[in-house]
Amino acid sequence: MLHGLLVLSLVAAADPELYKKLDDCYARRDAAEKECDAQASDAVKANAEDYGVLWRASRWKFWLSDGATDSRLKKQLGKEGWELGDRATKANPSGPEASTSRRSAWATTRPRWAY
Repeated sequence: MLHGLLVLSLVAAADPELYKKLDDCYARRDAAEKECDAQASDAVKANAEDYGVLWRASRWKFWLSDGATDSRLKKQLGKEGWELGDRATKANPSGPEASTSRRSAWATTRPRWAY
């Protein structure tokens, strides 16, 4: 039992305020793209294993890839979104947000013949 508590304390979630900041930024993403991109990247660097941060960053990368006009950039951002979603799924296999982010990233990067 003590071992389980120790593991739980090591995997503590990020500050809920950070989640709120990322969600607020996503809500105004059209007007603050560079700021939001920096916030998402910084959040992942500071909270590399946090489910809430990872799926939000995955969602962000998917949104960027969806709007990219350059096919290489679109694929790169989609791949980053997929990888972040994959990490989020590993952090919390039962979390629905991560699997949704991964499916969205796949939809923007799959070959045209797959449609």
